[in-house]
Amino acid sequence: MRGLSIIIILVILFSAGSALASEEVFEIQQLDPNFPIQKLQTPGVRIHKWKATKRADSFLPSRSKKYELFRRSQLSEDVANWDTYQKDSLILDAWNLDETDLQKTYPQLNKEKLKQLQINVLKARKQRSNNE
Repeated sequence: MRGLSIIIILVILFSAGSALASEEVFEIQQLDPNFPIQKLQTPGVRIHKWKATKRADSFLPSRSKKYELFRRSQLSEDVANWDTYQKDSLILDAWNLDETDLQKTYPQLNKEKLKQLQINVLKARKQRSNNE
């Protein structure tokens, strides 16, 4: 009887977990207008199709500007072995997250350097917006 109770509890837990998982919605942003995004359309997936946007709408600075932001924030050595995606993510997170969340996301980086990166990214974004 005890074995049957454990099986019933496991089935209930599995069913509850499946119900929660089925309510999840995954967001996919189409970055390439030529990619056949329709093939990814399934239940639980929300697709955002590619739209032509002005350059100012997204903030990923050029490679040289990105390195300048890291240099001015004294993070050059810390991110030297990171790939481009990781560096881009750090720049975008510095733009989008508040100071506390940025520090939680990148606990391996010095808090003062992250704070300085945020200041530098915000200044660069503002300067870029004023120029365009």
